[in-house]
Amino acid sequence: MINKNDYTRTFYRASHLTQTLSLVVGFIIYGYVKHLSNESIIKYIYWGLRLLCFYALYEFLLYAATGINGDFMANRTLGYDSAPASLFQTFSLGPISLMRLKGYTGEPSMFVFTVFPFWVLTFGLKRRFDMYLLLTCLLLTFSTTAYFFMFLFMSYWFIYKRQYQVFFYMCIFIIVVCFVLQLNMFQHLFDSLYEFVLGGKIGGNSVSSRERGKSFINQIEFWSNLNGFSQAFGIGFGYIRSADFFSTLLPNNGIIGLLIFSWFVLRNLWLDIAIPILSGCYKIGLIIVYFIMMASVPEFAYPSLWIFIALGFVLKHLSHQPQFKQDLIAKL
Repeated sequence: MINKNDYTRTFYRASHLTQTLSLVVGFIIYGYVKHLSNESIIKYIYWGLRLLCFYALYEFLLYAATGINGDFMANRTLGYDSAPASLFQTFSLGPISLMRLKGYTGEPSMFVFTVFPFWVLTFGLKRRFDMYLLLTCLLLTFSTTAYFFMFLFMSYWFIYKRQYQVFFYMCIFIIVVCFVLQLNMFQHLFDSLYEFVLGGKIGGNSVSSRERGKSFINQIEFWSNLNGFSQAFGIGFGYIRSADFFSTLLPNNGIIGLLIFSWFVLRNLWLDIAIPILSGCYKIGLIIVYFIMMASVPEFAYPSLWIFIALGFVLKHLSHQPQFKQDLIAKL
């Protein structure tokens, strides 16, 4: 069904088939969770996330102890050149070599995209164990995206809970860290961590930031040179895959497609979830996963995205059940 002859790269690409099948599967998952699931789906979702995290932590600890890549599950390849879909990324923290957490999602950014909205939701569902497990794994991705959105969400959370004293403790912590940074024995460790996580990304010196920037500019320039009809409706789903979903969706499906997809995801912001804290966490998680996707992850077919979108309708139904509301309040 997939012909690798040269003409398929322009006339009919193999990605038309693979991308469409992935989209169909996404809609099936979305429909199942929205219409056929009940409260037990939450338990199964978080058990799935635990398995993802346990496998990721196994990889991380094995590499830290032995320097061996312990990934024995990822065997998927991408593209005409059969490039591996699972990246083995390491970096040096001074004399220490560490692996960036990814599990079987393929890349640290994909792991963040998969896990982050469900981590935010743990605050509304009061799932303490999952909250700390997912937080630990997100920290070990050493992802700029993860750290940025964690800072934004935690700031919101402390303000929402009126825990203003936390900001005082944070200031003290920052002062202590700045003091430690002046010590020669620690300076090179923090310098390498800062350069890898923030400095290289902000300054555009890292390979990933350069590739993302170049890919984004190329796709936007390509779209801007299309005729008006193609700018509105795109050149066809599956032709272009950029490093972010915004510059993937815009040339493929045009402004109309971008607006329809954005409406499909963000319409859940108006769902009537009757428990305020649960409603806030779900909707913030939805906004964050949307921006992560648009800015750094073009993987629209990941089941986690479709599950999280559909989960809003499940939470809406559950929040109007007195027993579910009582059980949630009892966890406070």
